[in-house]
Amino acid sequence: MAQHRKKSIAEQLFKAGLEQREIADLLVVSENTLSRWAIDGGWRERRIEEETSANGFRQNLFAVLNHSAETLKGQSDKARAEGKPFFPDKGLIDALQKAHTMVREQLGSYETEIQTIRLFLAYLHDHDLPLAQAILDRSQEFLHSRRKLHGL
Repeated sequence: MAQHRKKSIAEQLFKAGLEQREIADLLVVSENTLSRWAIDGGWRERRIEEETSANGFRQNLFAVLNHSAETLKGQSDKARAEGKPFFPDKGLIDALQKAHTMVREQLGSYETEIQTIRLFLAYLHDHDLPLAQAILDRSQEFLHSRRKLHGL
C-alpha cells in the first residue's frame, strides 16, 4: 500500500477514535511515524472538531467499516489464492470491535435521553396532567432533534 494511502487511512482511523498503537499494528507502520503524521497534519484538532458533529461520527464510522471490509477482502483473496484457510488478523477484529462500541455508545446515550424524558412525562402525567399534555409535542420534537444530533 502506498505511503500516502496509509497516511490517509491512518488519519481516518485516528479520527474514528482508534489508538495509535492499534493503527500502527493494523497498517504496519511505527507509532513514531503515526505520531509525526498526527502532529504535522493536526489530526487531534480535526478529530475534536469532527467528534462534535453527528455527521463526523457517521463519516468516521463508515471509514473504519470501509477500510475493514477492504482489508478483509484482501486477506481473504490472498488466502484463497494460496489455498489456505482464512483467519482475519487481530488488528482488524479490534477495529471492527471499536466501530461496534462507537455505535453502541451513541445508541446508549440516546436511549438514556429517551428514558429520562419518558420518566419525566410519566411523573407529570401523575401530578399535573394538563401540563404533561401541553409539553408532549415539544418533548417529541426535542427527542427528534437529539436523534439527529446523535446521527441516528
